[in-house]
Amino acid sequence: MLTITPPTPQRVGLLTAAETREYLCVSTRQLQRLIASGELPCRRMGRRLRFSLDDLQKYFQRLPPAGAPWRGPAGERDQTGRFAQPAGKAVRRDT
Repeated sequence: MLTITPPTPQRVGLLTAAETREYLCVSTRQLQRLIASGELPCRRMGRRLRFSLDDLQKYFQRLPPAGAPWRGPAGERDQTGRFAQPAGKAVRRDT
């Protein structure tokens, strides 16, 4: 009788969500945000997500180099480095 072993992620080049989180060093929520925003493509295999190593490599190439200053969302910063609020907009701060 012939025994067929299922392909492993190393042979196919696909990672599970847990392997991808570990590879990217991100939380589950951050991984969900990357998927929802379209920054990180994934494939569905049944109910499970799989991630291509090629897609992860492309994602890393799009990232800014290590040590580059974080740009953050567009907007003016005040002298403390915080984002300045538009004039006339009340800001609620709970302390």
